[in-house]
Amino acid sequence: MATANQTRPAASTKVKPAAQTTATTPAQEQERMRWADFNSASFAGRVSHVEIINGQHGEYAAVTLITRLSDGLDGIAVVFNDAGQSLSLAKRGYLPVGRGLHVSGTIRGFESHYERGGVATPLQRGRIRLSGVTLTLGALPRNDRD
Repeated sequence: MATANQTRPAASTKVKPAAQTTATTPAQEQERMRWADFNSASFAGRVSHVEIINGQHGEYAAVTLITRLSDGLDGIAVVFNDAGQSLSLAKRGYLPVGRGLHVSGTIRGFESHYERGGVATPLQRGRIRLSGVTLTLGALPRNDRD
């Protein structure tokens, strides 16, 4: 019979051999990068511009959302093209200018300048480009007659 002062034998632990490191090919690195989620972001703001465009790959909605930064300055423009949910909402009139919108997606790029005649000119607002977006509708714009 075991007494209170006796300790149990330690459970046997197996030590795993160190993983062998193998060099990865650029294709393996690219595959790993496709699944990374470090570049996903969500923004809340108001619709600034919506345009339905008939491009070479079909019809899509080009949407610009303006969101304010925490310092209260001009904010940034969040732009995305979408042939799914955004196009359907735009066609039915649910994306008027001024509508509150919450958008989540993958960041494709950021622009702060554009080039005109070989000279870099700053944009009025920085521009973040998103892809693979999901929308949540917010408040409609205030009607001035109310």
